[in-house]
Amino acid sequence: SLPFSFGGAPEPADTSPVSPLSPAPPPDFFQPSTSVPVAAERIEFHSEGPIIDADLIKIANENPQLNVIKLDNCKNLTDASVLALAEHCPQLTTVDFSCCNNLTDASVLALARHCPQLTTVYFRVCKNLTDA
Repeated sequence: SLPFSFGGAPEPADTSPVSPLSPAPPPDFFQPSTSVPVAAERIEFHSEGPIIDADLIKIANENPQLNVIKLDNCKNLTDASVLALAEHCPQLTTVDFSCCNNLTDASVLALARHCPQLTTVYFRVCKNLTDA
């Protein structure tokens, strides 16, 4: 099963090594439309795995009532998907984008601008963020 949860405690992340020569997962490996229920209020995904901007944008579009999203170590995400999340999910109270190294200050600004209920924000070890 994917390290993906709704609500309760997160499932342990798969820490097995992945060979850099392993073939890429097929495009339909992660399908939010079948994996994320409509009306989810809490989504957690802990992995270096297959979640990409298109997946997060789809989650944001289909779950405007989302309160908590934890996507730590999802290294394929960029500011484009966080902007969509911020614009479509104004009820967010908690976000965790730790170790999402493609994110920049634009993600932080989008969340601050569009999510007035945000109280808990994690961007630990995001190497492209500044103190600005």
